[in-house]
Amino acid sequence: MLVVVPLSLLILIFLLVINMISESSLEDSTCMSEEEC
Repeated sequence: MLVVVPLSLLILIFLLVINMISESSLEDSTCMSEEEC
C-alpha cells in the first residue's frame, strides 16, 4: 500500500497536467483560427 498511494498520486498529477496542456493548446488553436480571443 505504501507504494500504490504515491504512484496513484503521480498518475493523477500527470493527468491534470495533460488536461491543462490540452486545454491551453485547444484555446490557442481556436484563437489562431478565429483571430478573436
